[in-house]
Amino acid sequence: MMLATGKESLVDGSLITWNDFFGDFAAAQLDVQTGVHVTSPSILLENRDWLARYAGHAFVDPEIGPMGAAARRAGISFGYLHVISNNLARHYPADLSNERHGDVVRRRAVLVSRIRDTIANRLAVRPS
Repeated sequence: MMLATGKESLVDGSLITWNDFFGDFAAAQLDVQTGVHVTSPSILLENRDWLARYAGHAFVDPEIGPMGAAARRAGISFGYLHVISNNLARHYPADLSNERHGDVVRRRAVLVSRIRDTIANRLAVRPS
């Protein structure tokens, strides 16, 4: 599992960008991955052909792209720190099939704590 962040998402074939709430702050944290996000309308579409098409992109989620687009339209900043717990390209010990296993729950709790700390620290240094 890892944390991911970014300021771009591919939504319906178009690249959407937004004013990133975190700026470089989240990406500078230890073990936070950055990249272009892909908005997928359904996991049912995420097969091997889909993976080959989007292999150059980093993260997949149905909500992040539309939220970033809405924030851009509203003229406000938006940011995300996303727990990546499933990987389509290769097998990892922690994935969606065992997300309730004790060790996976503990590791996810550590990442969620890091998210809270990063948000609190970002808010502390944000200009008023």
